[in-house]
Amino acid sequence: MTTGERALADADSLFKAEDYVHARMEYAKIRNDNPKSEAAERAQYKLGYLNIYYGNPFADWEAALREFTKYQTLYPQGKKIEEVNCWINILHSVQSYEAGYSSTAYQARKLEDKRRRESKRITDLSAAFMRCESIRDSLIQEIRYLNRRVEELKELIGKLQ
Repeated sequence: MTTGERALADADSLFKAEDYVHARMEYAKIRNDNPKSEAAERAQYKLGYLNIYYGNPFADWEAALREFTKYQTLYPQGKKIEEVNCWINILHSVQSYEAGYSSTAYQARKLEDKRRRESKRITDLSAAFMRCESIRDSLIQEIRYLNRRVEELKELIGKLQ
């Protein structure tokens, strides 16, 4: 086992032990120490994979995309190039979805705010309408009363003449 393979096995052990921070540092060290080696190629792949791994609480899809793109650049004929290309396509799709989702969520929030404002406006208008109806009913009662009084006064004037 070469030094690079031993270092890669140690980094893989850290990964399996869920020590993602130290695994990332070890993979980067392997890649940087001898970038043309097979161990460096595998370490570069693992740097991308570590950032999309579901169990990694520090996963960072932007970092994964950078690391996989770096793999494409450094190892265009690498053993994992097809898988790396798939991951890059998936990550670009996720970015596109996130952008669309953010825009849609923003529009939904704006529409919800508008709905709330309109709902309050309708409530206010409904309350104003109810007040107007009440005032109208009161005025109708007053007109009826005044019409009765006018009739009474007409009768009185008729009697007085």
